[in-house]
Amino acid sequence: MAHRRWRWLLCAALACSLCLPVSAAPSQEDAQDHGMDLSLTWAQEEGILLGTGPDQLTPNGEATRAMAVTVLHRYAGTPQANSSHPFSDVPAEAYYADAVAWAVETGLTNGKTAETFCPNDPISRQEFATLLYRLCVDRHGVPEQVGENNITTIADFTDHQAVAPYALPAMTWAVGDLFLTGETNENGERLLQPQASILRGEMTQLLRQYDCLVEGNPAPLYRFAAEGVTQIQLRAGTGEVVTLTDPAEIARFLERVNAFTYTSQYNPEPAGGFYYFADITMRTGEVLQLELQPNELNHHILPPSSEQDFFSQEWLQSFYGTTT
Repeated sequence: MAHRRWRWLLCAALACSLCLPVSAAPSQEDAQDHGMDLSLTWAQEEGILLGTGPDQLTPNGEATRAMAVTVLHRYAGTPQANSSHPFSDVPAEAYYADAVAWAVETGLTNGKTAETFCPNDPISRQEFATLLYRLCVDRHGVPEQVGENNITTIADFTDHQAVAPYALPAMTWAVGDLFLTGETNENGERLLQPQASILRGEMTQLLRQYDCLVEGNPAPLYRFAAEGVTQIQLRAGTGEVVTLTDPAEIARFLERVNAFTYTSQYNPEPAGGFYYFADITMRTGEVLQLELQPNELNHHILPPSSEQDFFSQEWLQSFYGTTT
């Protein structure tokens, strides 16, 4: 598998940049974590993730082993397996039966034992990463290099030794190539939590990052609703500031930001050329900051085939003098 030199940069600022209100969030009432909204919307639109009940996605619910193989089976296009599965606890009429047979045939799983799959057991973070890693290997071969130019590695997590030996290649790959992260405790320790159950929203986010960063399918970075923004302060580096309050100008600015899609993450070198900051004030009072360069948004870059000078200086300067 050919690896790009572009990778997700694991840092708190980027994590915050992903937690944004969106204009097309899932309709389900319980999808409250904005960091998951875009991946949940994508999974719904693609038919990969279905609800757990009427108007419920349950993104904060634990994913089960049956759910995990079903999501990956749908992502793969629901291919038909050529043979049946060997598990006594997977009924032929179960919604996940075809997915289990495919996962076994493809080499994603061997089950919990030779005869049991344990479909209703929660699936851990390291178990799901292993399924996803094996899918990557099946499609592209073993990654030649993991986390190229990525400043964060699995060794940066205090609990990295808790990763099971069988899952170590997958977790190393997920941290280095897919921006898999955990949490920071009160002592400032970064925890990967490999044996914790993965949540449905987390599973969907990691799959979306795989789809973008490994399969190269463009992903939107932001999706703002213009009616949810009260003003935008645009600043040229450390220089001139302009405040946009005209709804038409706010919509014009956000239209370009919402159109930005990426397939990679650039580990930034020392800044050069021009750059602008945009402080976006939401109706909730929250202020979110973006950094714009010609073809970059918060250090994400457009792929080479994209329009040149997406955030050109000429376009950015066109907002100056338009305030009300």
